[in-house]
Amino acid sequence: MKKLTNGKNLADRIKFLGLFLMLFTGLFMNAQQGFCDSPFDPCNIAVVDYDKIAKGTQKYIELKKYQEKKSKELQEFMRAARENTAAEKNADKRFELQEKYNAEYKVRKAEIERYYSEKIKEIDNSINAKIQEKARNMGYALVLSKRGVLYGGEDITNVIEEGIK
Repeated sequence: MKKLTNGKNLADRIKFLGLFLMLFTGLFMNAQQGFCDSPFDPCNIAVVDYDKIAKGTQKYIELKKYQEKKSKELQEFMRAARENTAAEKNADKRFELQEKYNAEYKVRKAEIERYYSEKIKEIDNSINAKIQEKARNMGYALVLSKRGVLYGGEDITNVIEEGIK
């Protein structure tokens, strides 16, 4: 770090810092006015427990059952593959079987993950749309995840849950 021996450099830096703070304060005040009547009025802020909402939906419950079923099927496939591979006496054929089963395992696993990912996105989009709709109708300017808020905001999780189940 360079020493500030010249008073002019220090004065320039203080001016720059002052201008930066004024600019930041002005931007913050304008941003606040985007969803509040005045930067000094409290905003109507809500919080939701997103995980609770998601885990309570029928689609999520069905998806978890699907995932458990497919996981058991994959485990059974691998158990059978190990038995078949172990039963093979020829080392070259055993290696070919291992390669074949590993490739099939990767394909099956990727398909399960792809399906799960698509369904989770659908569930998230549906929940987000419901949260936005309900929050607007209830007059909220901002909705935050309860997980990231230590204090404040009205918890509307139960209201959102009622509209989704």
